[in-house]
Amino acid sequence: MRPLRQTLLAGCVAFAFAVATASAMLVLPEAMPSLAIPGLTFPESEATLTRWISLMTRGEPIAAAAAFEQIHFHG
Repeated sequence: MRPLRQTLLAGCVAFAFAVATASAMLVLPEAMPSLAIPGLTFPESEATLTRWISLMTRGEPIAAAAAFEQIHFHG
């Protein structure tokens, strides 16, 4: 049983060290590259997305189809 305790203790120490060093790392956001796709603005505003969803679910069929295309164009 002695080797098992040593193994567990070593594993716990390694885990604690990994957690301690991971929390000390500095994480900064990176700028998004320009996608250069005509008609695509990323990220879209919440108001624009809400308008598209409303048109898609409550609008006329032609407006709904256009809204569907815009939403799916953004992936």
